[in-house]
Amino acid sequence: MSLTSSDNQYSPSDLREYVSADTIKRLEDIESISEQDLIGSDYFAYAQDYDPSWISALTVGAARPFMGGEVMSVWIGREGGKKLELEVFVRRESDIWKIYRVRDVTDNYEHPIFNAGAIARAKSAAQGGL
Repeated sequence: MSLTSSDNQYSPSDLREYVSADTIKRLEDIESISEQDLIGSDYFAYAQDYDPSWISALTVGAARPFMGGEVMSVWIGREGGKKLELEVFVRRESDIWKIYRVRDVTDNYEHPIFNAGAIARAKSAAQGGL
């Protein structure tokens, strides 16, 4: 599974180990929409691809409580030596912490996987050939 628009492939077993079942289902539903434009980059990194040199820029902030789960700031490298700040939301599923939401703080953007209206419009557009 590519999780929409990136060159990166994630194995189903890796996803199940680290990502909540609800989030996987939402991403699979969106990925099944013909020519969807809801997610134009990798859901977890907000990037089309990765450069291995960016790994050295990875920084993870302290977790803080958020609506029955936790949220933490994560900084990843990107082109030009810059950093991208993400908020990663996790919660327990079968007593294991799993990612359920990722938000791009740097660009103040979040992929609309929890936006039922946007998903319905994308499905309608795909069915109508728009």
